[in-house]
Amino acid sequence: MLNKQQCTDLTSEDSPTMTWGDIPLEHTTEGVANNDPVSHFLMGLRFRDGDEVKQSYKEAKKYFESAEALGCVNAKDELGMLYVKGDGVAQCFDTARKYFMEAASHNVPSACEHLGGMYYNGDGVKKNFKKAAKWFFRSKAIQG
Repeated sequence: MLNKQQCTDLTSEDSPTMTWGDIPLEHTTEGVANNDPVSHFLMGLRFRDGDEVKQSYKEAKKYFESAEALGCVNAKDELGMLYVKGDGVAQCFDTARKYFMEAASHNVPSACEHLGGMYYNGDGVKKNFKKAAKWFFRSKAIQG
């Protein structure tokens, strides 16, 4: 099974070691059966993208929610994206922002970028370039 740090590493564009697609489906399925949060997260990504499973945003949401409940903070960012795009759920910028804020409070860089984008574009919030810049800079600071 993978640990929670690997949950972050697998979603980082800068991860030099592996990507989530390198994990065989049978390992992911075994991890889900053992309530491994990273495996739940990976299964959500598989359903979101249709990787070795039939694409389903509904199933993706289910696995992201279970990953979140098991402590995988990156799942909050993915849930936020479902709500921003309206993929498998009713589009709701307030719910998306809530998830992004929760993930950003745990230093998830992509959540900070998504918040920056919301303020830059005025998606569910008043356009605010100063707040957008704050979130974009915070994302870069977390990444180092």
